[in-house]
Amino acid sequence: DGAYPISSCSLSEAEVFSFAMYYPDYFKYRSCVNDGRQPQYMRDQPTAYLFVDVEDCCKAHFSWDVSCGNNDPSSLWFYPVYEESTCYQQALSEFDLYDTEKYSSKNACCLSRFSYVVEDCCENGEGQCTSTGTPVFIANWSTGKCDYRDSSLLSDWELNSVYYNIEDCCEENFDDNIAKCVSSEQEMFYPDYATSECNKKFASEFGSFEADEMFASLLDCCSD
Repeated sequence: DGAYPISSCSLSEAEVFSFAMYYPDYFKYRSCVNDGRQPQYMRDQPTAYLFVDVEDCCKAHFSWDVSCGNNDPSSLWFYPVYEESTCYQQALSEFDLYDTEKYSSKNACCLSRFSYVVEDCCENGEGQCTSTGTPVFIANWSTGKCDYRDSSLLSDWELNSVYYNIEDCCEENFDDNIAKCVSSEQEMFYPDYATSECNKKFASEFGSFEADEMFASLLDCCSD
């Protein structure tokens, strides 16, 4: 008749959903849960303690805790180590109740605490940063070059100073020494007056006296 014997099915194979309200568990999970075990005093004051959405519960009772709603004590979270300017990770259960310096990703930890050395932070410590953004270039005034960066690892103050190719970055910020700015592997165009054509060679091959005749594109070279 198409029926299955009870022995062929188990709760472990089923996806179980809870429709109970969320409430703050201050002792076991130190988070908001919906296991239906809220104490009576919370049932008596539902507007203060019972919530349909976990986000509303967390905002009301654990606003300082970014991990609220994650009830897996073994899940790994990142924390900053200021002496090393990087981030390490440990289980959620190892953090203190009021510890506000914990992050669900290394990206978030490095950007929040070590934005001035975010790339070094990502390379050191434990875990890895995730590259999810667009390749961009940022002017580095200490070196006179444009650094390659991942847009997902930029601080807020850097977002307005990005370039999507190295040529634009160098021309805008270091036009007095483009040869130094552009990486040695980058090819640049130059006018060959003997043939009335524009040729190209690596930036490192230009002499300092040729800086005014380096062009990032063939069009710029020919139209100059």
